[in-house]
Amino acid sequence: MERMLRIGLFLIGAFPLTIFSVGAYDFEYEGIYYKIISKTEATSSVDRGTNEYTGEIVIPQEVQGGDGNFVVEPGGEIIGPPVVNYSKNYRVTAIEENAFGGCLGLKSVTLPSSVASIKEQAFQNCWSLVKITCLGQIPPVCETNSFENVDKGNCVVYVPQGRLAAYRSAPVWKDFPTIIESNPSEVTDTQNGVKIFGKDGQIVIVGMAEGDQISVYNVNGVLMAVLPVTGDNMAIRLRAGDIYLVKYSGGTIKVKL
Repeated sequence: MERMLRIGLFLIGAFPLTIFSVGAYDFEYEGIYYKIISKTEATSSVDRGTNEYTGEIVIPQEVQGGDGNFVVEPGGEIIGPPVVNYSKNYRVTAIEENAFGGCLGLKSVTLPSSVASIKEQAFQNCWSLVKITCLGQIPPVCETNSFENVDKGNCVVYVPQGRLAAYRSAPVWKDFPTIIESNPSEVTDTQNGVKIFGKDGQIVIVGMAEGDQISVYNVNGVLMAVLPVTGDNMAIRLRAGDIYLVKYSGGTIKVKL
């Protein structure tokens, strides 16, 4: 009986360590922590990390990661950081449960168009959150408590042009009284550190690797320009007032001049 009791106490003591090691993030990229959802589909989600999120957070569509695994002792103790092979890109499709929960210094977050779901308590108790920029045409699916205790009356949600009605009728998003359509030139969809936006009649491209190629189309699908990337910063002057699609190896971004 005594032996059985000792075994039971050992299992109770060891179980929380197992939960922690399984639930921990898989890798960190540019200050944001991620969990791998599917290795075969190369998808990931934003997760809780070792540092608290503060200020303005811009979540990219894709991140460089790998098959991150914590080094765990036989008893369940984590003894090292994730072992990451930065050779594979993962598309960010979700915000994990409690990922930003209790981050009192979080003021602004930009959600890429790739994010389709926001899980339970993801932004719970983010009292300082005053701005959410959603780049997705379809409102991400939220749990009822995804934004619990966020001051919704003081938090502005920016959405793509033409999608105001969709967000105002979507569960949870409709609870935010101030939802504003954004001009595509006023927001930046960031992928792997690349930023593409419109300014002063030019398409501005920042952070793209030399050797990549940019193709610019108008909204009718007509090719307007094909240019090689020659440096970190580029600017393409086109007719102001039009909407363009900028295509490169990391994806396609819509820009209005």
